[in-house]
Amino acid sequence: MGHAVAEVLSAIYEADFLDCSFGFRPRRSAHQALRVVREAITTEPVNWVLDADIRRYLDSVDHDWLLRMLAHRIADPRVPRLIGQWLRAGILEGGVYAETVEGTPQGAGISPLLANIFLHYVLDLWVEQWKRRHATGQVRLVRYADDYLLLFQRRQDAETMTAALAERLAKFGLHLHEDKTRLIEFGRFAEENRRRKGRARPEVFDFLGFTRALRLLRYPWQ
Repeated sequence: MGHAVAEVLSAIYEADFLDCSFGFRPRRSAHQALRVVREAITTEPVNWVLDADIRRYLDSVDHDWLLRMLAHRIADPRVPRLIGQWLRAGILEGGVYAETVEGTPQGAGISPLLANIFLHYVLDLWVEQWKRRHATGQVRLVRYADDYLLLFQRRQDAETMTAALAERLAKFGLHLHEDKTRLIEFGRFAEENRRRKGRARPEVFDFLGFTRALRLLRYPWQ
């Protein structure tokens, strides 16, 4: 896949991507995503965190859906056609050819961008729409590639959206990892609330591998 195609796609979608998205974008970083999470938890009415994980995301991107998304935004039909040929080129492993019907090939420079585009439509825009239609309190999404958190003010919103999210992802051939997806009571008032109810301290979660940094978020006001 030519570098020029990747540059064209990046320029087009950079105008569309939402502020909640930080992965594989110019002048955006994992540290910025962590900073947004920290500021939200310490200054906003965040009481619940959905630590979600999509099972085998990069291997599960549906080619037909991705090409339909690209065709929706890109006027030149040759670009989605070229990308489709590249996606379906298959792989040669151990002298055996295998056709690829889903997923973005690992190691290709354009793969992270395509995966980002897919979640822009599947997750980012949907969350914004869900918030406007259904949320009763504050809801915030912070995403770096396929690693993301949903921050909620109210438990009812968190539980309702979690169920709706599973249905939304399934529509596009994606599934939440049941063992790695957790709704956690977390925020400035979580420890006090849980202590008052006789419960253990709030759990700790990982985001972008920065477990130690997020441990500091438990008591950043001390």
